[in-house]
Amino acid sequence: FVTPQKKVTYSLSSPLVFLEQDMARQGITFSFENLLFESVAAPSDAAAALGLAKASPVYLQKKLFRMDGAAGAVDVSYLVADLGERFAPLLERQMTFPTLAQHGIPIEQLDAVIECTHADYDLSGYLEVPLGHALMVYRYTAYSSNQQPVLHGSTISRADRFCYSLSTRAGANS
Repeated sequence: FVTPQKKVTYSLSSPLVFLEQDMARQGITFSFENLLFESVAAPSDAAAALGLAKASPVYLQKKLFRMDGAAGAVDVSYLVADLGERFAPLLERQMTFPTLAQHGIPIEQLDAVIECTHADYDLSGYLEVPLGHALMVYRYTAYSSNQQPVLHGSTISRADRFCYSLSTRAGANS
């Protein structure tokens, strides 16, 4: 028999809440599997987002996020090289934002867009969906102090297991 999966929600509202904290608040057991962590030449979109020259070295990390044991999302991110080198052993076991924050590099701003894609062969296997299945993509760039971009990536998720919420306020500067 099949155990029904609960859909989880990640809040994109300010102030920034780390994913694992948001899951714990909802009573969800969050874990991740480090699929890949290596130095690569930055693809053009990552280089542009991070303010680097094309093909500059960056650290590519691919993680499979699990919520209550079920595959929910694959995160593919590019971290600036000096931080990747400095924190490599930690980042293979811990999430990126809290690791950086614990070492004096807080994420002060996130720019993001949410769009859709379809499961390719790899995503189909990781997320346990048929080839071509519709998936959500949360594409982001994270900035530390002084508007310094430090991480660019995308979280590709199953819409039946993962969603986003947002709360905004009008007139904050009026």
